[in-house]
Amino acid sequence: MKTLIPIHWLTVSVGMSLALTNPQPSQAISFNLNPTFDTTTTQGQQALNGFQSAANLWSNEFNDNVTINLDIGFQSLDPNVLGQTSTTRQVVSVGNFANQLANDITSSNDQIAVSNLPIINFVFNDESNIDGIAFRGTEEDGTIEFDPFESSTLTDDNVFLNITQANAKAVGLATSNDTSTSDGEITFNSDFAFDFDRSDGISGDEFDFIGVAAHEIGHALGFISGVDITDNNLEDTTPENLDDFAIFNSLDLFRYSDDSLALGQNVLDLAVGGNPYFSIDGGNTNLAGFSTGAFNGNGRQASHWLDNQGLGLMDPTFAAGELGEISNLDRLAFDVTGWDTKAVPFQVEKSVGFIAALGLILIQYQRKNRQN
Repeated sequence: MKTLIPIHWLTVSVGMSLALTNPQPSQAISFNLNPTFDTTTTQGQQALNGFQSAANLWSNEFNDNVTINLDIGFQSLDPNVLGQTSTTRQVVSVGNFANQLANDITSSNDQIAVSNLPIINFVFNDESNIDGIAFRGTEEDGTIEFDPFESSTLTDDNVFLNITQANAKAVGLATSNDTSTSDGEITFNSDFAFDFDRSDGISGDEFDFIGVAAHEIGHALGFISGVDITDNNLEDTTPENLDDFAIFNSLDLFRYSDDSLALGQNVLDLAVGGNPYFSIDGGNTNLAGFSTGAFNGNGRQASHWLDNQGLGLMDPTFAAGELGEISNLDRLAFDVTGWDTKAVPFQVEKSVGFIAALGLILIQYQRKNRQN
């Protein structure tokens, strides 16, 4: 039996200057790679070339004319981790992000996704309308609640997203060709045996370096779930109330379950555990399962597809000898979260009865004596 090794994403990195440029043709992602390891050794040069090849895989997928800055490392890590990624984040309002997606429709799947975004327009009698999300979520004591279930519970986690800076560039919410700050930091575990040459397949006792690097770049581009933040918080000695923090990501706008939809239309499943799935039509079509949490879920970080299903590059584990390839499901997830795919991943049929417009649910709330 092959051993599956998890690959991780972390949280937030500080901005850093970039050095090495890897130019790409116009209308494609350009990557600036800043190696923090010795590139003069044979293994160091192999690692650098591997990162560049992984970056090229994504440049060949998308038409977005943006520059992504990545710090790349190659050093000893936890013995159970192949690689890990930290990302620079940008907090944006749910409504602003939804508007940017609506202005960036480039495929029929984009149209379906935008038409069914789970945006709720909360209207208070003493303030302007607020766009937000309602979700099934895990509280700091581990209980699962419907958030918000009344007007007084509308908090930052309902009205703001914490997206990666790279994703913000893709949708026009950050300077697209900024090279002054790092968009992410990727570090590989140099203690593993890696195969750096994919042309003849992957050796049975080695790991696909380019595939794992491409996976980690995928996290920097935005394949992340805030459910992992909730899961990690539960492990703290004194878990914090996360209501006043923007923790959820763009991919979380497409995370549903039977349990969340039982609470109402457009209610997302952002709880740890359970059976969440990826859907671009408001939860009607289950396209693939998501992992549910490394500590209090199924043992795999929620920022991945469900493990052992062969769903794509963004699966949570890799096995020795396995070739990591970008799947149509991967492409679809990036497509609907703001990246412009060069090829249509596959056609998702629009469900009967869906309105081809940006659907907003109007909820009237009476809120008295609100303190600013």
